[in-house]
Amino acid sequence: MTMESYMYSGLDGEKQIRVLHLLPGPFTSDVHIKLQTVELSTADAPQYEALSYVWGSKEDPAKIAVTDGIDHVLKALSITRNLAEALPYLRDIKKTRTLWIDAICIDQFNLEERSKQVSKMGDVYRLANRVLVWLGPETPNSNRAMRLLNTLSAQVKVDWATRTISSAPGTDNRWRITVADFDCNKDIIHAVERLLASQWFERLWVWPEIRLANDSALVLQGYDTILWQDMLTATYVLRGTLALHRHSHLQKRLQNVAMIGIPLGDGLETLANITRCCKCEDPRDRIFALRSLLPKEQTGVIKPDYTKSVGETYWRSMISYVVELESLDILGLCNLSDDSGGLPTWVVDWSKLSMNRTIQMRTPSAGGNSSCEANVMGTDVLEVVGAQCSTITRVGPSFDAGVTGADHGQKLSRLMSLDPHKPYVGGGDMLGAYCRTFVLDDAIANNYVPPLKQGLKLEEARNAVLEIVSCNRGSSGALSRNAVNYLYHSERLLEDYVFFTTETGHFGVSLAKPKVYDQVVALLGCRSLMLLRPTNCGYSVVGRCYVQGFMDAEALLGPLPGEWRRVLRLHDGSQVWYPAFAQETTGKVQATDPRLGPLPAGWRLKVHELEDYWNWYVPSDTRQDHVEISKDPRMTSKELKLREVDMKTFRLV
Repeated sequence: MTMESYMYSGLDGEKQIRVLHLLPGPFTSDVHIKLQTVELSTADAPQYEALSYVWGSKEDPAKIAVTDGIDHVLKALSITRNLAEALPYLRDIKKTRTLWIDAICIDQFNLEERSKQVSKMGDVYRLANRVLVWLGPETPNSNRAMRLLNTLSAQVKVDWATRTISSAPGTDNRWRITVADFDCNKDIIHAVERLLASQWFERLWVWPEIRLANDSALVLQGYDTILWQDMLTATYVLRGTLALHRHSHLQKRLQNVAMIGIPLGDGLETLANITRCCKCEDPRDRIFALRSLLPKEQTGVIKPDYTKSVGETYWRSMISYVVELESLDILGLCNLSDDSGGLPTWVVDWSKLSMNRTIQMRTPSAGGNSSCEANVMGTDVLEVVGAQCSTITRVGPSFDAGVTGADHGQKLSRLMSLDPHKPYVGGGDMLGAYCRTFVLDDAIANNYVPPLKQGLKLEEARNAVLEIVSCNRGSSGALSRNAVNYLYHSERLLEDYVFFTTETGHFGVSLAKPKVYDQVVALLGCRSLMLLRPTNCGYSVVGRCYVQGFMDAEALLGPLPGEWRRVLRLHDGSQVWYPAFAQETTGKVQATDPRLGPLPAGWRLKVHELEDYWNWYVPSDTRQDHVEISKDPRMTSKELKLREVDMKTFRLV
């Protein structure tokens, strides 16, 4: 008998969501559900499990039966085959199971409802009793893969703060035997690789769904299960102990799992970089999916609205970010080499992020701790304020993908000055400038407090570069471990970058295809150093760049005093790295930039628990402690002009 199509009733309250009751039945029987409207409240949260899964193709949909629960009239609801495949596995034979599943609990054809419900999804997953991760039905040997991961996770403990592995109490070092046996068994290696090849690990929406889940989050493949935390533990152990050259495909899969579990950064730009290769069907979700993972003060900037076009969504998000947060940080995601689809060059085309390697590991600070001073003019122009650093006079060479090892070393050697100890215009000597540029100032251990264990100290990196140059100029002998390590990091970080020099003698690199006459600019409110291209009506945003001598707000504040350097300092409690300044001679580390003098009249520092890690600034004439500002009032264009900094207005088009 043909059933009538199910029609959703509206959701009235701001906190209302739907849950579905999956009615009991044997595996092979038709799926029946009942939908119920409930209030989503932190004080009295409804009891439900939230499903995280891959939607799959909308072609050839399946039908399930929805009952009203009163006169048991059945109506048909279309769902994807992927979801239809999961429901029999989730159904209990005797008891009703209450779930939240986006494709069913949200009326997908009601764009207004969809927009409002997506804005609640952070709370939906956060308040769920448990998040269920559905990878798909069982596959050949998938049960063996699950068993291996469960066994391994039971034998080890991972200290996530220090990334150290130890044996679980009473297990001695049996986990090493488990790894060794696994390493020799091709069938189980392929089984684990196939398990982790699930499309679930590639989805963008996975990030908020699993990261907001509690510790009981459960991964399912068929009827086999593993706790998400146990999967993170087991895959971390495998990633750290397997030989790269023997299991490169598996290593890539293990890395995908690790990325979903890594500590997050502090803003939309960082999140967008990390997730740029994740997949989502709707290009607007490039922004909407990240909303619930942002710091609280940034969440309101993104307002899901599926009634707006993709271009308007990107434009509105950029304007909100600039106006409400007084920040230009996401300007660093722009890339002029993209086809912008008619958008201004200062609006990020989020749909193109996966095409660009935009990650720059160490947080830059070209604009210092400043707020942007911006003026939106119509739909096409954004006026911003900053300082012009220099102009590009020569471009090339490029660091093409696939150029590794000795070939990469030869390219570095050809770029090096014949006299590495010649002074560099941006401070220090040429060797130090090249050394830091070739790894984007990342992988330098003493740029961090405490120093990175896997990095090279600056002096070790300098010696490594000298060794690489010497080897490529005829010196015999194999490279040391430090030199090989430096080359590895340089190959990875410089891939697809283009080298350039400027009229002032500075040099740098960029992914954004720089050209002669492009301007290197430090903008207020933008941590990245930017390239702007002069046009007849203003400047096009080319993209961000790395130029040694301008990365630490030197264009605005001048060079750091000789004994000082900018570092990232780890807060033990949160495991978050905060910008700081370290004094070489005394070992002193402080949050305040030593180049800045007293606060302007009318401002004071607020005393707070973590004042050693960051400053809050409060207007002196207010008694309200909540009126605090994180951006430094000494870093406004007005205050910088008093320091005789040549501040300019740039018309971005």
